[in-house]
Amino acid sequence: MKGHSGLTRRLLLFWLFGVGLYSLDFCVKLFPLWRLPVDISFPIDHWIPFEPIWAWIYMPFWLLFLFLGSGYALWRMREHGLYPYQFLAGGTLMQLGGWSIHFLFPTYMPRPDLPETGGASIWLMRQIYEADPPTHVFPSLHVASTVLVAYFLQIALSNASPATQRASWLIGTATVVLVSLSTLFTKQHGVIDVGAGLLWGYLSGTAGMHLGMAWRRYLRAVWALSTRWLR
Repeated sequence: MKGHSGLTRRLLLFWLFGVGLYSLDFCVKLFPLWRLPVDISFPIDHWIPFEPIWAWIYMPFWLLFLFLGSGYALWRMREHGLYPYQFLAGGTLMQLGGWSIHFLFPTYMPRPDLPETGGASIWLMRQIYEADPPTHVFPSLHVASTVLVAYFLQIALSNASPATQRASWLIGTATVVLVSLSTLFTKQHGVIDVGAGLLWGYLSGTAGMHLGMAWRRYLRAVWALSTRWLR
């Protein structure tokens, strides 16, 4: 029972670390840019209509999938001591790498003017625009984080029944598609940002699988050396 309690606390700490790491994204975007951002929109981005209703997918639905999905994935991984480290390594790499690209190569996405009055969707779009500047758009970390959570959810369910695995894949894929479309219809990102976000999320997950393993080996080596020295 004591071991189970310790495992639960460790998983909770992992989840809270991930939530805190992603929350820093809004703070990082407040840092002054070292050069003017570049507009990397394509003609197709101007053809895509602005649809405020997609703000509900872009923010509330995405947050729900991100935090509940990652929490459930970590809980499913509780019997496997390595997966949580890999998940955490992938998420950390995704964030730090994305922030580095945003800082070194600042980009810009043109936004439409919002009407002074409107319904709940316009109100939500205004909150998003005020909290999130139209820079730091390449790659889309909205898309990358969704891919990463879907990636590790599939890994967490690797020992489930084939039907459950298929359902998980369909849900993850549908969520990635919906979030990707929401970034386009809300004019938060362009097509190239979405493509880069898809690739970055997958690469971060794949690298996390290797980095998490190396991280665990390193911690075990440090622990072995420490206990040997204390004898």
